[in-house]
Amino acid sequence: MALVWNKVNFVLLLSVENRPTNRKICPVGFQKKETTFELKNCIKKAVMKKLLLAAGIIGGAISSGAVFAQHVHHPGCGTHLDAAFQDQGFVTDFEKFNEYLKTYSEIGTERSGVRIMPVVVHVIHNGGSSNVSDANINTMITKMNQAYNRNAPNIGTLPERFDTIAGNPQIEFRLATKDPLGNCTNGIRRIYAPHKSKDAYDDKRHKSLSYWDRAKYLNIWITNNIKDPSESGGGGQILGYCLFPGSAPALQDGATIAFSAMTTNAVAGHEIGHHLNLIHVWGDQTCGSDEVDDTPIARDVNFAWPNPCDTLVKEATCYEDVIDNYRDSLLRYGIGENYQNYMDYVNNYNCPNMFTKGQVERMNATLSFYSFRGNVVTEANNILAGVNDGAPACTELKPVAEFWATNPVACVGQNVNLKNGTFNGAGDSFLWTLEGSDTPTSTAENPVVKYSAPGTYNVTLTVTNSAGSSTKTKNGVIYIVDNTVESKPWGYFEGFEWGQYWDQGRWTVVNDETDPGKDWRLSDWGNGFNGTFAIKMNNFQNTRDNNSTLISPPFDMDAIQGTSKQFRFKVAYAIRTNEDFAFDEAAQQFVPVVDDKLILSRSANCGQTWTTLKSFSATEILSAGLSTDPFAPTADNLWRDISVNLSGVNAGGAEVLYKFEFTSGSSVNNNLYIDNIQIIATAGANASIEDVTAEYFNLSVYPNPVTENAMVSFTLPEPVADAQVAVYDLTGRHVADVYNGALGMGDQLFTINRSQLGAGGVYFVKVNFNGKSFTEKIIVQ
Repeated sequence: MALVWNKVNFVLLLSVENRPTNRKICPVGFQKKETTFELKNCIKKAVMKKLLLAAGIIGGAISSGAVFAQHVHHPGCGTHLDAAFQDQGFVTDFEKFNEYLKTYSEIGTERSGVRIMPVVVHVIHNGGSSNVSDANINTMITKMNQAYNRNAPNIGTLPERFDTIAGNPQIEFRLATKDPLGNCTNGIRRIYAPHKSKDAYDDKRHKSLSYWDRAKYLNIWITNNIKDPSESGGGGQILGYCLFPGSAPALQDGATIAFSAMTTNAVAGHEIGHHLNLIHVWGDQTCGSDEVDDTPIARDVNFAWPNPCDTLVKEATCYEDVIDNYRDSLLRYGIGENYQNYMDYVNNYNCPNMFTKGQVERMNATLSFYSFRGNVVTEANNILAGVNDGAPACTELKPVAEFWATNPVACVGQNVNLKNGTFNGAGDSFLWTLEGSDTPTSTAENPVVKYSAPGTYNVTLTVTNSAGSSTKTKNGVIYIVDNTVESKPWGYFEGFEWGQYWDQGRWTVVNDETDPGKDWRLSDWGNGFNGTFAIKMNNFQNTRDNNSTLISPPFDMDAIQGTSKQFRFKVAYAIRTNEDFAFDEAAQQFVPVVDDKLILSRSANCGQTWTTLKSFSATEILSAGLSTDPFAPTADNLWRDISVNLSGVNAGGAEVLYKFEFTSGSSVNNNLYIDNIQIIATAGANASIEDVTAEYFNLSVYPNPVTENAMVSFTLPEPVADAQVAVYDLTGRHVADVYNGALGMGDQLFTINRSQLGAGGVYFVKVNFNGKSFTEKIIVQ
């Protein structure tokens, strides 16, 4: 260890060891109450009295057996060494690299000259502010270059005590001008994927949309936000994360950064530090090791330090504090923690401004040890990516077609606004092919179209300029809702059986592009509540955060007579595990078990805006306990009743849509079923049995023709004391009794066994009550 006294500043070249204990060098009153000048004078006297200091190496290797997951409760980085140590493959690689670093360190070579690293930025956006501008991306690249060339805007504020250990990585980042096929590019790709842009912690979601070879480019993904799915409650925002080279699968290798943090001085530079194998300065443990000799030992993150842009000494409490250990006391009080380091957390990410020389050496060793890292900065690769000095300008930018609808769910006759999102090169002409719309083609850049029939429709965009053309087709991206309004005084019922709204094709399913097979669909036979069918959310082995929405036909809520209106339904749902982490067989890895989300909403303007009625926790919808196999409700006791009160403005409306929005929490959750939806008034209803017509009664028998058992369903606006359900043949002969007795208000469901009926032929199901009779013909095979 070399120690230099310069005026009142300590300038230290650190090469020290000994994990410290807490003792004191100066009187207790000097620890926090005295001025920095007085504290330094105290230490100066002690140093002058004892000039010998011990030498060694900071910290030591972290034991993989002692590593536990860490929760981040403040804005910061999602990359943690302790999490990486859960992978035995990474542990082995980590040990091999550290052994190599010892050899590399002995070489002691110092670089002279800048290495160039080509960059591709993938903007995964939601069509709004997360579709960041080229200017913001260029600002991010500028900040990265300042960080990696010891040229941060505030480099002049770096304390002298750290000035001599500050290193210069000498890496310059340049946006690629040639893509992997040799075509001209501006190095920026823009992908519209709203569900993949949010909570972008899972590498399989957004990175699969756009990726270039990691051995040729540094991949940076910009997303709307990042959230660790295992965090809940007080978990803080994650600003970025990046996999260490030893743990990064090729197709996931690179940095992910939240758009709100990309232009700060430090966030992008911090994540690229992980890309080059740097560890947080506190080693992701209390007083842990970052495997770099010259960074002072830090107790933890410095996010709570109130002066991150200042030069004050922050007491390094990991070092000994005793009168006869001047070395550690100097480190503790005179040098302090290195909160100016890019690999720390602070509460202002425009403050960090340095890497140490040891960190630079670790980066250099990384480029040497990992061939896929080192190849990126070679002259040959720079030429291929078009970033070498003297490379000719690549101006013939062929457009890459991209688009979206700002309102992909609309009603028949409602405007649908299409948005051109072409990137790489501007388009001179546009040709839209709009399946099923009132205007089958359009040459507008951002057309506004209408559809006259409900359904799900495809859209194709071809963009052309002088450099070429590009075509993109998106299947099933426009959802047109049937806006024929149901108007019934006693309310509405959906049992997902034959002849009801689902069977009529009047519900709309809107799928996330993440995992199209995991969506709302009709259940298998026999999985309905006291009936044949229900609606199923196919959620077993789903993709985390996959989203599927089920939208009802419009209902006239004003027509319902009475007060105290409710939205009722039955739900059947099971979980696969009670553990916090579970093994995902498909992915062959442990994943956090995060609750699924079910939200019930309503819209009174045909889906232009939605109001949340109820967000259900997993506990509120859990009905069937634990099921390690794909869950299906095979008995009525596996269901539970849900009621949501509709009050105020939510009780009315002449054209109201309802939607169930389901979001998968993780890949190790289970299926969910919904059945027997009722929208009714529970008090003061004026509709009565006398008002019931065949339309309101909605008598249905299914399946029809009948081959085995059949179900009889109908709805009553109020209870009846005596009802009869029976089967008759063509001659009027009584064949079988189905039910006799009192019935309550609402939906009714009964089973006819095939064994009760005679030979095949035509029969009639008749329902009698209060002097009224309703009949439905059935065919028995």
